[in-house]
Amino acid sequence: MNLARHALTIPLLLLLIPEPLAADTLSLEGDGFQRVADQIRSIPPSGFSASGQGITENPSIQVDFDYRSNIGIQAVSVTERLPARILKNGEETGTSIFLATVENQPALLTLGDQGIQLSHTRFDGVSREATFTEIDELGIEETILTGESTQHANLEQLALKNIKPTESFQPSAQTSNNASNHSQTPLIVHAFKHTELPKSDSYLFHRHFGWWIKHMSELNQSHQHNGNQSIFSEIIINWASDKTIQNMPHQTRYENKQASTAKDRFLEEFRKHIADWNDKQKSQTPATHTKFLLLVRYGITARNPAIHNGIEDPHYEAILEATDPKYQIGFVVSRYRQFPAYSLGVLMGGSQKYAETKYKFPWFCETIIADLSEFRSNCYEYSLKNRKLIIDHLL
Repeated sequence: MNLARHALTIPLLLLLIPEPLAADTLSLEGDGFQRVADQIRSIPPSGFSASGQGITENPSIQVDFDYRSNIGIQAVSVTERLPARILKNGEETGTSIFLATVENQPALLTLGDQGIQLSHTRFDGVSREATFTEIDELGIEETILTGESTQHANLEQLALKNIKPTESFQPSAQTSNNASNHSQTPLIVHAFKHTELPKSDSYLFHRHFGWWIKHMSELNQSHQHNGNQSIFSEIIINWASDKTIQNMPHQTRYENKQASTAKDRFLEEFRKHIADWNDKQKSQTPATHTKFLLLVRYGITARNPAIHNGIEDPHYEAILEATDPKYQIGFVVSRYRQFPAYSLGVLMGGSQKYAETKYKFPWFCETIIADLSEFRSNCYEYSLKNRKLIIDHLL
């Protein structure tokens, strides 16, 4: 055996493996917010090919930077821009969502007019969020998530690893033969923010939609593994404005109604307002790919009157989420980060009865479209059965 020849082969093979084009590591403090942001914006968008061959290839650009936090210097690598657009009343906002890592742990990064928002889960299972702005580059705001977010923290929350080919979905023959070609059709979510909700559009997008876009993009990619058509071309989140919708009363209006009646009446009123708004838009996107969400701060308050032994004993109930798949509308309380994904899953054919409980270190989690649990985290993904239903809906 010619050992010299084989010794040369391995280095040559390594040279053939493509690697991201990484510039020198930037420092948020030393190089400034604007330079870091400009480098991140240079990452080209990825997209889904119409031929069903998965995400289209673009030159790989990796942007590395670090920042100083209360636990020391944190190294960030930004690797991919997700196929999504964020609009405001149909106009581009310049906000983009990226895949990243923080100290080699999976992360999501949103870059927009509110600065940079970064979410990641540390090796010890603690979720953290950091916000960087141009105005206050050195005063970085970093938050250890608390309350609902802490109990939903685990190492793989933001990993959302690609669904392997063995888990890809095969639509039935009837579905395949009759399916429309939606490879050029965007999946559009018109999101209305109630006036009572003080959070910015950028914050709400990063909290509720960033990880969902990641999961849906991988779902689309998985569907294409076996040569299937793309189920959408991109995801568009459109922050829509309408004074009537954004000021809909819901906290005290239904106090003397049972929960089911209060929910139905609110959805009926919401549907009428959406119909009026949508007529003005003259959208050509099919109903299967158009969803409408209203994000609120507080739920619908329903007062269920009851009489026990001749004494009135009313029961108050807060309705935190409601959907009407027939009209593709949903109402969600923004307190819980999975609620918009829950509603969107139902609007795309998913069902709570197909939710699953999984174990992801360090604890058990529930897939989307499951009841809230005080003892289990959120898996940040739909169950296998619900993924199949969602794909069938979008075909």
